[in-house]
Amino acid sequence: MLGAKPSVFKISCKFEDKIILFSPKEIDYIKSINSVSQIQIGKESFPSGLTMSELENRLNKFGF
Repeated sequence: MLGAKPSVFKISCKFEDKIILFSPKEIDYIKSINSVSQIQIGKESFPSGLTMSELENRLNKFGF
């Protein structure tokens, strides 16, 4: 196989009526408030439909 294509990996968050995709490099940290995972990007926080365990499993290879 000649050079594998790079894969694109994003984490989705729902904001109002839109779905926003974030690269792991954009994420400052993740916190849980009332059992909802909140992804912190700069001064803004976005709710994720994934649990902390799911996010940890998906982001582990990116240093989280």
